Amino acid sequence: MFFYPENDDFRSKELVTTVPQMINEDINNLFKKPTYLNNSVFKNETHDPPIFSEWLKNMSAADGILLTIASLSVSFVLSVGMGCLYFVRKYISNESSRHAMTWIALMLPVTATTSLLGMYFPRSASFLHIIGTCFLMICVTMVIRLMKSLFKGEIGIIEYMALNDLNFELKYLPFLCCIKIPSLKRCKKNFKILTLLVSQTVFVQIIGRMCTIIAFLENSYKHQKIYDISNITCFISIVISVYASEVLYRVSKKNLSQYKFGIIYIIVHISQTLFSLQEVFINVLQKFNIIEPGFLVYPEIRTLYLASFLFCCESFILVLMLFFAVNPNKNKMCDRYVSSEEKSSRITSKVELNELTHMKNEKLINNNNSYPVKYPSQLTDTIAIEEEPKKVTYFF
Repeated sequence: MFFYPENDDFRSKELVTTVPQMINEDINNLFKKPTYLNNSVFKNETHDPPIFSEWLKNMSAADGILLTIASLSVSFVLSVGMGCLYFVRKYISNESSRHAMTWIALMLPVTATTSLLGMYFPRSASFLHIIGTCFLMICVTMVIRLMKSLFKGEIGIIEYMALNDLNFELKYLPFLCCIKIPSLKRCKKNFKILTLLVSQTVFVQIIGRMCTIIAFLENSYKHQKIYDISNITCFISIVISVYASEVLYRVSKKNLSQYKFGIIYIIVHISQTLFSLQEVFINVLQKFNIIEPGFLVYPEIRTLYLASFLFCCESFILVLMLFFAVNPNKNKMCDRYVSSEEKSSRITSKVELNELTHMKNEKLINNNNSYPVKYPSQLTDTIAIEEEPKKVTYFF
């Protein structure tokens, strides 16, 4: 309802007639803005990643070859990993060492399986990648726990450093190699600080991955920014963790060589680095359009697909290294294991003991048999005395 003025002024009529047009245009603009936002900002939101059946039907030949190679690699990793787990559970008697080594033995089978499942199920790839990341971070803390148990606690580490006049050296290649930094004194406080620097990556990785998944599921238009920030923070966290663990590893390298601790340490940290950083480098290649998402729609899912394939192939080599490191023949951590040489020596010692006891018994028998020959008169007297008839007296 509009009020028209009484005078027939041209300007007033023009104002009144233009008001409804302006209102209609404003209303149309209000309804057009959401469609404009949907077409520009959320243009990829209408296409979801493919489900399992669609992905297997429509994947390219190259993706099919990668999936087949990854499946064969993971089957080998699972079989060898179960062998490592058998060695750990049967031949290690120390409970804390056995507990830590159980996590480490399951590390490659679990992470390789989650990577392979992420290749089969693209929609769940991010969630499965978080599970693998969490398991790897737990294994990083288990390496420090294994070192403590082999030294019989923090006090044992400090005492070993005091006997050998060692401190926590902070200058290692490629970390801080060009800067003069004094070494940290050997004390419990500094040891706990270094262990915290190692374990901080667990929480940083989990929080960063969870933020990425939440942004992805909520269809946030800032998803790419959150993804980049998460990758940068995770990269910095991993570098700090590797540096702190390297400082601790240098202290225990010589003393724990008989337990193959150095090889176990290297396997765990190589697995962590490859699992986390390969995704970052592949994402950089996608920024320069070297790799395209293809049928997977989202570049993040294509990144996880390629990173998962690489890790499945790399875990094939790492699990072989772990198998030889846990081999009871060469690792003194497996104190319950008895080698074939020790078994043969034990058998020969038992045979010798049986022979000795048999010889002793034979000597005793021979001595008993030769006793009447040595003392014949005494024996005859005693026999004669025993055989004499008893005299009976009668009293009437």
